[in-house]
Amino acid sequence: MQPRLRLFTGDSSAESTIQPKVAVRLHDILEPLRAALLADSTFLTDFGDDEIELSADLYDVLLCFQRHQFSA
Repeated sequence: MQPRLRLFTGDSSAESTIQPKVAVRLHDILEPLRAALLADSTFLTDFGDDEIELSADLYDVLLCFQRHQFSA
């Protein structure tokens, strides 16, 4: 996963451009996400409303895991 930097110019038309999508393996983002969560990084809240695509089976597993965590 190569980092991409964007220059913010303050131009509102830049917000209307379509952002490119990047396909990454879950394995490649787990550790950076874990570290950001443990560090309580505020940048995570900037992406809180962003949508991500998951396979249906991973989504089902995550829902089951979440229910198990709350019921314990």
